[in-house]
Amino acid sequence: MNNKALKLLVINNITWEYSKLEENHNKFDDIEIEDVENWRGSGEKAFSHQYLVMDAIKKVLDNGAKDLHKGFWNTKIDKFGNAIRTYEEDTRKIFLGSINGLIMVTHRDWKDSDIYKDIIEKKINEIKIRRKFWKDEQWKWWSSLSTLQKQQLTKEGKSVTSQEMFNTNLDFDNYFEEDEERIYREVATLILDFIKDEMKDFEGEVLIG
Repeated sequence: MNNKALKLLVINNITWEYSKLEENHNKFDDIEIEDVENWRGSGEKAFSHQYLVMDAIKKVLDNGAKDLHKGFWNTKIDKFGNAIRTYEEDTRKIFLGSINGLIMVTHRDWKDSDIYKDIIEKKINEIKIRRKFWKDEQWKWWSSLSTLQKQQLTKEGKSVTSQEMFNTNLDFDNYFEEDEERIYREVATLILDFIKDEMKDFEGEVLIG
């Protein structure tokens, strides 16, 4: 297979994966690789780069289609009356991890984009901002309570002893996680839009070349 045919095969594969993601987009509510030159290169390097991108997209698609929830322990009683504890994986964390993988595998491509770089980096930084915001909100709430209220909540395991940590028995970490998931989805969408634009330009170059 010559280089041009190989490139066209890669384009068709990644376009198909992208169309699958678009078809399932409603399930998402919106939804260190080589240099960008290798994106437009030939032979094994181009194929390897595109394959890693396709694989990252597929993971986002597959993990995002699952029921997203935190990890938890589940106890079942077997036929002998023994309690069997099993851990249900944190599908939400896995989904966000797959988006983080997409960010890393495409970073050296979109970092040189005049259109996408600043927008994507601003979105990623927004996660830190929202984390600090909800930690501050938790601290403000705790500071506003009376001594008696604090004593009662401490007995319930709902005290706030640090401005730098969430108490997971309260709701502030959940508020942050809602923001975090929303922002990660937005970042994934931006990267996928970037990939789609690149594929349009790349396909034109291959067909003309």
